[in-house]
Amino acid sequence: MPLLHELDLVLYEEIQGQQTPDSPATAAAIEQVAGLDDPQVRLLVDISMLMPALPTTYLEQLAGAGLPQDLLDRLAEEWRDPATAGAVGALLRSGAVPPAIHTLYMNLLVRFGRSDATDLLGILPLVGAFHLKFWDLDDADDRVSAPIRDLGAVLAGSGFAGTLCSEWGGHEWLDDADAADMTRRHLALARLALAERATA
Repeated sequence: MPLLHELDLVLYEEIQGQQTPDSPATAAAIEQVAGLDDPQVRLLVDISMLMPALPTTYLEQLAGAGLPQDLLDRLAEEWRDPATAGAVGALLRSGAVPPAIHTLYMNLLVRFGRSDATDLLGILPLVGAFHLKFWDLDDADDRVSAPIRDLGAVLAGSGFAGTLCSEWGGHEWLDDADAADMTRRHLALARLALAERATA
């Protein structure tokens, strides 16, 4: 702590994906940050927690991997349904997930979340930064921009003065995409989504 103050650095504890503020391990970390009560130690929230739907390019990867069609349909249409989480876990436990996509499949259990932006209200005073996580830029149904607008609604009037940072996660399966171009386009989309929220 003295070193953080001496160097004027902020140490972040990140929460993301399937973590929620009230899950036991995450709640314990949040309690530690709150207990320190020091602006040099803050939370960083990755909006991968707030996904209304899965990335279309991710779904395309799964579609060609030999997964059951009923699960693929559920993932495409009912991502936030708690029963979908059960189906994802059940297939993994059954041993029916093809070994070639184990790493890709684990995103469903770890990196893609189902929370609502309002779930963050109780921890906002401890948050110093947000990762505006995105996987691809297919926003035809607002699956990329909606979490950003929802976050903007939560931050409106909160006094938040921290960092908003674009973060691309789709490089795991979009090998040929230009990372710089993807990030510039995402920043433009994020600015528009936040501006729309500010004028709503």
